[in-house]
Amino acid sequence: MRMTLTLATLVPPPSAPLKSNFLSVMHKTTPVINAPMNSRIFVSVVVFVGMVFSAWGEEEGVRDIRAKAEAGDSNAQFALGVMYDVGEGVPRNDVEAVKWYRLSAEQGNARAQYNLGVMYFLGRGVPKDDAKAVKWLRLSAEQGDSNAQNNLGLMYSLGRGVPKDLVLAYKWLNLASANGDENAIKNRGVVEEEMTPAQIEEGQRI
Repeated sequence: MRMTLTLATLVPPPSAPLKSNFLSVMHKTTPVINAPMNSRIFVSVVVFVGMVFSAWGEEEGVRDIRAKAEAGDSNAQFALGVMYDVGEGVPRNDVEAVKWYRLSAEQGNARAQYNLGVMYFLGRGVPKDDAKAVKWLRLSAEQGDSNAQNNLGLMYSLGRGVPKDLVLAYKWLNLASANGDENAIKNRGVVEEEMTPAQIEEGQRI
């Protein structure tokens, strides 16, 4: 199976180049890794951060988010993680981003779980570790995040962090497709070409 694994990013504000959204897309081409722009995963958090900065100014906005994060608010922890991830209102710092993503993820925040999985996949702020990437992607996917479902399916299709299993790959890609993820629909079609009808039926059933 030939495919392209794409790492997608959030469209940044003009002054803040962003990365860090792991959105994988498979094509039947030579495997490469690149980084196009994508706005799906962080957009609500960036809006939230922008609203805080607009109302109180950037410095006061950062203090407000940090205070909420330090008090244990999982959404604020996630937002602060994004800010460190992209250098918005604070110096860019992958280790700090991972710290706040983890605190939020451990409280069950699906977006933070997704992004923590991304950091492990990329090896940013933590040693690269596909098994831990799968762990956090799975937790997010089980909460219904279609990006996580798509990427977990791809991890199974590639045997990254888990044994290669096309049936489980199909399961997660099928769930993401049902949630309207266009990349998952394409990826499912690629995986189907490697599967028997019985495997496809099993993937739909489990």
